[in-house]
Amino acid sequence: MKIILVLIILLPLKMLGQKVDSVIFWTDSYDLTWDDFQGNSDSLSFAIESNRLANAASSVGLEFVGVDSMVGCYLLKSVFYRNTSWTTDTTDLLLSHEQVHFHLIELSARRFRKRYLEEYRNCINEDDLNDLFDLSFKEFTDNSSLYDAQTNYGTVVINQKLWNEKVKTKLDSLKDYTENVVICYCD
Repeated sequence: MKIILVLIILLPLKMLGQKVDSVIFWTDSYDLTWDDFQGNSDSLSFAIESNRLANAASSVGLEFVGVDSMVGCYLLKSVFYRNTSWTTDTTDLLLSHEQVHFHLIELSARRFRKRYLEEYRNCINEDDLNDLFDLSFKEFTDNSSLYDAQTNYGTVVINQKLWNEKVKTKLDSLKDYTENVVICYCD
C-alpha cells in the first residue's frame, strides 16, 4: 500500500515529529501568548525589510492514527511551531494579529475536512488528496495575504478588530469540522 503524507502549509513535513512541548495543536480553548514565540528572527534587518514584527509559524499536517481495512487513516491537525515562531515586538495588538493567522490555518483545515466529508466520505486517492490540499493552501495564502494587507500586519486597529470577528464567525460556522474527522487514504 502506498501511504502518502502530503501538505504542510509553510513548513516541511519532518517538523511534525517535533517534541510535543515545541508544538501547539489548535484548540478553541487556547490563545497564543508571547511565551509561545521561542524562535529567533533570521535577523532584525529581515524584520525591518519585510515589514514583519513577528511570525507565527504554523501549518496543517496529517497525523497517522492507524490502518482500517488496509487503508491509512489520519487526523488533519493545525499546528503552531514554538521554536520557529518569533517576534521583535510584544504588543497585545500584534499578538492578536498572529493569533488570527493561527485561526486562518484552522479555518483552512476545517474547510478541507468539510470538503473531504462531502465529496469523499470514506476514502480519498492521491490525486484528489493533492487537489484538496492545493485548494486549501491557495485559500489560506489568499486569505492570509488579504488579511495582512487590510490590517497592515495588525497596525490598522479597526481592520484588525473586523478580521478578529470575521474569522471567529467563520470558525463558528464550521464547528462541525474540528479535528475529530478521520481522513482515510486509499490507492
